[in-house]
Amino acid sequence: MKSILKKPMFLAIMAFVLVSLLTGGIAFGAVVITKSMDVTVNIVEDEDDFDFYEDAAATQVLSAIELPDVAPGETSDFTLYVKNTGSGNILLSQGASTMQASRGSLNLYFDGQAQKTLAPDQVARVDVILSVPENAPEGQVNFTFAVNGAASGGTSPTTTPTTNPTSTPTATALNGQQIFNTYCLSCHSGVPSTSRTRAQLVSFIPGHQTGGSLTSAAVTAVATYIKP
Repeated sequence: MKSILKKPMFLAIMAFVLVSLLTGGIAFGAVVITKSMDVTVNIVEDEDDFDFYEDAAATQVLSAIELPDVAPGETSDFTLYVKNTGSGNILLSQGASTMQASRGSLNLYFDGQAQKTLAPDQVARVDVILSVPENAPEGQVNFTFAVNGAASGGTSPTTTPTTNPTSTPTATALNGQQIFNTYCLSCHSGVPSTSRTRAQLVSFIPGHQTGGSLTSAAVTAVATYIKP
């Protein structure tokens, strides 16, 4: 009789122990699988850079320039384009040149000015004027010139053309239109229509009316304004 009474209790206890073991195994005995993933990252600073191009759309990279023949006492000009390919604003200006003074001199203008600030992806036209002295020796000349690009920290251009009509704008604020309005409107009602090239204008302007009072840099700026 006692064995019969104890049997259900025994089974209940065994069932409780079995459930405890099963649930305990699920809660505390599960296997956790961990996998790792390799990651590489470069931490870089903002880059400032620019490149030379043949076209205003900045699609054809320019690496070298070959100029036509030029006679002593004349000028030769060519145009290229600079694009800001960096991530910050840059201030463009004329750099050093290996051209010997006895063979010629260079003047660079960025959209008609001596300096130009470019935002990222912005393009500027660069007019390069080569002036050859009267006594320059004959022969082929190979030279390089540089364009300086200074990081401007996101600021806007700071060069502003002078508005003083009694003085020629300084080289850092050179503007062909403003010089033309100051010195040339006395005999021209507006920009003259001429068949002369920019190089021919550079030679023509100094001997025309008030052109003789202009510096060579100012003459070049006016010629660039008339023949952009």
